[in-house]
Amino acid sequence: MSKLKIFLYLLFISYAFSQYYCDWYTINSDGKNLTNTNYQAKNSLSQNAISYLTNPNYLGFIGFWIREPQVSIKEKEELPNPHQLETKLYNPFPNPFFHKTRILFSLKNQSNVKLFIYDRMGRIIKILINENKKPGIYSVNWQGENNFQQKVNPGIYFSKFQTGDYYEIKKITFIW
Repeated sequence: MSKLKIFLYLLFISYAFSQYYCDWYTINSDGKNLTNTNYQAKNSLSQNAISYLTNPNYLGFIGFWIREPQVSIKEKEELPNPHQLETKLYNPFPNPFFHKTRILFSLKNQSNVKLFIYDRMGRIIKILINENKKPGIYSVNWQGENNFQQKVNPGIYFSKFQTGDYYEIKKITFIW
């Protein structure tokens, strides 16, 4: 009798604490439903939650979450020292971004500054700055909008910083 109790106990424990897992994956752009008698999974590319896995008792989210404030990986980069300025464009942060990204640059000398956002085809999407600036440290936010204040599509963009004798381009990834 005790062997039967141990067997039933182990059977119950193994069933009660079994792991739920998704042993397949799919990448698509329009979202698909995958179902069987116990589970339903929905998948989509470029969404806040890429997919979720359900059964009658559980709902599990699988994928990427983007929350505000966003946490991302940033390479260590020295911030400019106001007493030793150099003309430089710093890495946008956060990158990739969801809501907005900050573009920081510094100027050693007074200069006409152009800071434009381009798409992958080389078209100007947004003119952030096109004016004469004094030496200093400047910060500009880009909210993923074009010159007509319309949201742009998620994707890869480039910030081009140009002065009289300096220019630099940085890649920016906008996710929606």
